Amino acid sequence: MRSRIARWALVACVWTLPACRPAEPARETITNDYQRVVTMSPSTAEIVFALGAGDRLVGVSRFCTYPPEAQQLPTIGGQRDPELERIVDLHPDLLILRGHNDVVEQLCREHAIQVYHDPTNTLDDLFVTIDELGRMLKRQSQAKELIDSMRRSLDDVRERARKHDPVRVLFVVSRSPDRLANVFVVGGASYLASLIEIAGGVGVFNDSEMDYLEVSPEAILSTRPEVIIDAMPGQNLDAAQRATLIAHWEKLGDIPAVRNRRVIIVTDNYVTIPSPRIAILAEDLADWLHNKDNP
Repeated sequence: MRSRIARWALVACVWTLPACRPAEPARETITNDYQRVVTMSPSTAEIVFALGAGDRLVGVSRFCTYPPEAQQLPTIGGQRDPELERIVDLHPDLLILRGHNDVVEQLCREHAIQVYHDPTNTLDDLFVTIDELGRMLKRQSQAKELIDSMRRSLDDVRERARKHDPVRVLFVVSRSPDRLANVFVVGGASYLASLIEIAGGVGVFNDSEMDYLEVSPEAILSTRPEVIIDAMPGQNLDAAQRATLIAHWEKLGDIPAVRNRRVIIVTDNYVTIPSPRIAILAEDLADWLHNKDNP
């Protein structure tokens, strides 16, 4: 169990956790009809498929698991360990990069590959990315329909959540598998903070200007969360394994989430991926926060 969870805790950090974001340069609108696309993150692979342009993808991150068709595509490593020769061999005309990677960007300059910097840190960033990729892949109408559908779904969740009192939430995106150490949580600048608010929650570290931050058990104890969401994306955990993970929180002390058995172990693989499936996550969050029969 330990090795499997440790591996996925690391994965969560790799693709979602720049704790502090550098200032982004002014964005340029890229207009072209790209035909051979590689993406370095699972989130943009999902977006491209959702736009109906999955046939343009020729390579994806090794962490990409959705939709199932993406698992049939060649992999090009990950954001931190890209397979440079594989990228060149696929002859892409567009590479989608989350954040920055000097080595990959230099490779693209040398081989005349257009780079698109995916900015999906906030909820608004996600809508911008969908819109821009829609234009770059000549899927503008599909992008508009997708954004409108996502916004309607989020508005529906927000409206239903207003019937409930706000709930104080700790959302853990990564931690050590055998104890409460190396705990990374959602800060105030992440798209996940926005989804928590839409679902009727208040992030206990919302005052942080970071997307994600590492916190100590003592800091967690002081925030007294009413619900703890402990993300273990992609794990197939049995009841005993879930009980072990929850027991780590029980050692923390008397906090409402533990006392009221509101520690929720979440294994869905989309919980830390900023993609069109955030609409599903918002629904889940509302259920986790306001349905006291969970977990």
